[in-house]
Amino acid sequence: MKQAVMKKLDDLDWNSWQGKDPATLVFVVRDGRILLINKKTGLGKGKINGPGGKVEKGETPAERKLKLYHGAWGGSVDPVFFECSY
Repeated sequence: MKQAVMKKLDDLDWNSWQGKDPATLVFVVRDGRILLINKKTGLGKGKINGPGGKVEKGETPAERKLKLYHGAWGGSVDPVFFECSY
């Protein structure tokens, strides 16, 4: 059976949706400000969101989130404030 191609978020049936690929979403808060991005490709293109990405083979979600944080802010993260949920 051929799957329908999603063109916009409104096309999704959120009641039956299940993710296929492990991915992360990071909300970086510093000095009361939240880092947001403008999604440039794929589902949700043009929407505002937190940085995120697919978890690469051999990488844990926590490792992926740290890479995203370092890419966004270029600094280290205090592990007390770094929360990772799966």
